[in-house]
Amino acid sequence: MNSKEAVEALLEAGAAVDSQDASENTPLLLAAQRPRHDSSARGIVKRLLDAQAEPNRVDEDGDTALHRSEEHTSELQ
Repeated sequence: MNSKEAVEALLEAGAAVDSQDASENTPLLLAAQRPRHDSSARGIVKRLLDAQAEPNRVDEDGDTALHRSEEHTSELQ
């Protein structure tokens, strides 16, 4: 099972789309920091947003999924 299939299985099983870990990371925040060229990551982000993941939720540093995506892209340039 790949990551996208795992996310789909968890959502179908009723997992909370905006659950947070000890650092206040959500699945969307974690998926957004994966490389943009990773088509699996893009699919996961889309699926989480389709499942009503909150795009403006912040982690313990105040970062949103957009911040995470931009930070990762900046590091690659």
